[in-house]
Amino acid sequence: MRGYFILDDLSIYLNDTRTNTEIEVRPVDKEWLYPNDAPSFSLYEVRPNGQLGDMIMTSAVTKRGHPEALKICLQAPAPTLEVIVPLGLALWAEDRFATYCYTPNVYR
Repeated sequence: MRGYFILDDLSIYLNDTRTNTEIEVRPVDKEWLYPNDAPSFSLYEVRPNGQLGDMIMTSAVTKRGHPEALKICLQAPAPTLEVIVPLGLALWAEDRFATYCYTPNVYR
């Protein structure tokens, strides 16, 4: 697999080098990464005409202020190539949120 992503709006472009299949996923809302909250997004596969297709993944905050409670829901019964990269980015963003939650701050 090869590809790249745009962190600001969570757009992901992949190429499955086994089949030379191009995959593009992006969210409906570009805002997904917050400095003091868990990541929140719904990712969709992009069709060849540029329109959004099927949802492939979504995140849900189950308890505000609890970084261990992020829920990731996949539409497929097993992870596919287009899920690996956004899942890694979601875990990275959740780690940022956990650092925020567990760092003492007198101004909160």
